[in-house]
Amino acid sequence: MDGVEAIQERLRQYDDTRQSALVLDPSLLVMAATLLLEAFEGWDGQDGVSVDLGKVYVVARLHLARLGVLEPALRAADTVAAARLLELVGRADPDVVPEGARAAVEQVRRRDADEHPSPIAECLLGDAIVLRETFDRTGSFSCLDISVTLFRGAVDTSSLTHLPRYLKHLGAALALRASETGAIADWDAAISVSKQAVAEVEVLTETKLLEEAEMPAYLAFVGLMHRMRFEETGRQEDRDAGIQSYRAAIEAAKNMPSLRAQLSAELDDIVGV
Repeated sequence: MDGVEAIQERLRQYDDTRQSALVLDPSLLVMAATLLLEAFEGWDGQDGVSVDLGKVYVVARLHLARLGVLEPALRAADTVAAARLLELVGRADPDVVPEGARAAVEQVRRRDADEHPSPIAECLLGDAIVLRETFDRTGSFSCLDISVTLFRGAVDTSSLTHLPRYLKHLGAALALRASETGAIADWDAAISVSKQAVAEVEVLTETKLLEEAEMPAYLAFVGLMHRMRFEETGRQEDRDAGIQSYRAAIEAAKNMPSLRAQLSAELDDIVGV
């Protein structure tokens, strides 16, 4: 039984029994993530072209089923993921979008018309966030592990203006995985990715594709990555680099009093360590 058949069978079982565990099983999300990676493997850079929309639709159906059993406070990530996937599938066949999901899909389309992200990157990002949040709730390391792969996929398929945001997500996931495993390679990658995000923001602000007000948060994120590694490893150079990054973020936020105060408090925390 392949991934599509396995998920379809699980959805049939859920329809028959309404047992929530059937669709909340973390291993099913991991299977769905693998399907998405397979579906987008042949993407040629054109929206919805060379994508296996059958696999995308099956994953969307899983998210819709999960929305029927998740507590309201936990539905946001699955709602976004389902809408993203259905928007892509609906380009080829609008009738497959369920009536109850059409408002969310239309909201995605309106946002995309303003922000012009890569739909493939957004689909991967949506499922990656669901996986990471599932790890937070269940401790399923396989969900965290494959979320890193999906975040990387989002980076690889990103449009230029959205790249810093995807890099930030990837860096956070790498740092989380590193804190779980102690893997030096993940710590190094998390810090490298956070610095790459800053470099991309610099380019985008110079070309007026991004507001300068975005920079402080990305500089602070570099500081956070160094702080996390310092707390895990005790490397003094990470503490020093973290302090330096937070000071740069505070300087960049000189015209933003509330953000400057928040960053100053975070700097005080790391100085006091």
